[in-house]
Amino acid sequence: MIQFAIRDTGPGIEDKYLGKIFERYFKVPGTEQSGTGLGLAISKEFIEAQGGEISFANNPEKGAIVSFCLPIA
Repeated sequence: MIQFAIRDTGPGIEDKYLGKIFERYFKVPGTEQSGTGLGLAISKEFIEAQGGEISFANNPEKGAIVSFCLPIA
């Protein structure tokens, strides 16, 4: 497997929303970011279809890390 990780330095996501971040059309309430809420849902479906896994680590004060791993061909 090969692993990738993407980290941001934003405000993070409140714990009460963590169970929804991979759902289609979900956007954290109160955020001003544009978008459809499809990015993480589509990424999860694609990565899992390739035999990989995606995960989310959160620190509400220091940002978040989305990581995924894929099988090496």
